[in-house]
Amino acid sequence: MATVTLSGKDSVIINGRILADLANADVGVLTFGSDLSTTTRGYNGNVIHSPNQSGKVGALELRVVRASTDDKFLQSIINSYEQDSVAFRVVSAAITKRFSDGTGQVSNDIYDCEFGVPSKAVETKVNTEGDVEQVVSVYSFNFGNVKRVLS
Repeated sequence: MATVTLSGKDSVIINGRILADLANADVGVLTFGSDLSTTTRGYNGNVIHSPNQSGKVGALELRVVRASTDDKFLQSIINSYEQDSVAFRVVSAAITKRFSDGTGQVSNDIYDCEFGVPSKAVETKVNTEGDVEQVVSVYSFNFGNVKRVLS
């Protein structure tokens, strides 16, 4: 029997604020730059394994409509970080994807992100040929700890 998956009403929450001014395409992407563990094979078939704590570090990229209230909110986080990185209050985020199997049973795929800091300034472009990317602000954050929960 085939498996059916329905998806919709995903949410991105930054410091308790639900972002609503999301742009186009991939509005939120969470990636991991390192593996959770390292395994190697040694002499005589010995196997050496070690957990890699860097595997829990996540990079979040968000695309919001330029000059929107969410753009101003996220820029205020960068401004706060740039003013005094030591006094900066770290960012928290929650990304929730909602799924259903077509029978009305809803599941949530939640990524809980802690200890976030801005990782990149917002770039811009000027284009006279109607490129919509010029009205999108892209924010990048690194999170020191990311946990996934399926419910």
